[in-house]
Amino acid sequence: MTTGERAPIDLRLIMICAGLGVAAVAFGLLPWLLTGARLPLQNLWTTPVVAPDGVTAAPDAMPVSLLPFSQYALTLQAALLVTGSAVAGLVVRATGVRHRRGTVIALLVGTVGAQLVALIQSTTTVRAGLPDSLASVVYLAAVIAVAAIGIALGVVVLLLIARAPRGAAIVGLSVGAVAVVEWGHALVYPPFSLITEAVPVAEAVLRWSPAVLVAAAVVWAGASMLGRAVGAAVSLLALWIGPAAITAVSSAAGTRVYASYPFEMVDMAGQVFTSALVSTAGWSPVVLAAVLAAAGLVARRPVLARLRGRTAAPSATP
Repeated sequence: MTTGERAPIDLRLIMICAGLGVAAVAFGLLPWLLTGARLPLQNLWTTPVVAPDGVTAAPDAMPVSLLPFSQYALTLQAALLVTGSAVAGLVVRATGVRHRRGTVIALLVGTVGAQLVALIQSTTTVRAGLPDSLASVVYLAAVIAVAAIGIALGVVVLLLIARAPRGAAIVGLSVGAVAVVEWGHALVYPPFSLITEAVPVAEAVLRWSPAVLVAAAVVWAGASMLGRAVGAAVSLLALWIGPAAITAVSSAAGTRVYASYPFEMVDMAGQVFTSALVSTAGWSPVVLAAVLAAAGLVARRPVLARLRGRTAAPSATP
């Protein structure tokens, strides 16, 4: 191959990457799919959904929806989508195939294509059961908008992890780490189930794993260059703001009393967001991540120096 000539496209590898994107989306939706993916009971549903006794509601009678369309699962819905995108980007970067021509585009097409299929299927399912009213239009537009934001954010996260330099890649990894907490919580405590008993070990892992993941990403990237140092700072900021925003949106959207009062809902979300930021649960993971990252960066230098020495030693021998 002459200098400047582009490498040929490996169609088999392209197909594998597209399939990997689809598989990553399925992995992201796994906590929801494991529940049976029955559409949550809808406040505006036109068809009565009752159990055989004719008294209690029957969630099992609801249709299958690939996304948990509900005002009570807005952040979960976005987190599942972002998690799938983050996994897709991480696998491609870890395997090194991102340098091959067309692989990242194929991965993106497979990931976004599968997510759009899930969005269209869920939208069609929900729309069929809603009445023709303004409230239905607003509700459906809101849950679709959240899903679209999740897909768009997932695209950014995927590209940052798969293609960006390390300084920007750690930002994508950090956003993915925040989403993984919601993913893990849904895996341990299935959404819309009656399981309310806390699992201490799982609670500890879910609380501190984002800090550990963010610290690991910072150590992997290093902070010797300006771009990587800025990326590390942004990652810590995302670790602080992301969970607070999730808490705020979940609290406000899950309160039915404010459903007809959007301004009051926004005000409530702002208050919850501020409280979450200043709470111990909000800033303690950031402190832990900073400490772990600093310790890792200090330990990283002699390790890299030793590895460079071993690499250079053979070339120095006559």
